[in-house]
Amino acid sequence: VSTQSTWGYSSGTDLSEGCKTYVGYSGEGTIYVNGITPGMKVVVLDDMLSSGGTAEALCKCIVSRGGILIAAIFASEKLNTGGRARLKQNFPDLQIISLCTFQAKGEVTTDN
Repeated sequence: VSTQSTWGYSSGTDLSEGCKTYVGYSGEGTIYVNGITPGMKVVVLDDMLSSGGTAEALCKCIVSRGGILIAAIFASEKLNTGGRARLKQNFPDLQIISLCTFQAKGEVTTDN
């Protein structure tokens, strides 16, 4: 299974598998998922969880294709930005795993 997000351009991906979305700073765009079949168990893997907008849109797209969300794994998570709560609100059974967490305060970032 592969995914691709595009904002404002076409990637050549089969447009029939795209989910239109609006994500925070990125604006309106399309998330493409390929290879999702009804009943397929899916683990989301992403580089960062911040506000949760992109992850939420991706999860919704997977579910709309019949996928069953098992977990979302993030390399990093920016704390105090509501991303984890946003995902849990929409997908209460989703296991969320972050390999590292950090806090950003103004221009300063600290690890946890």
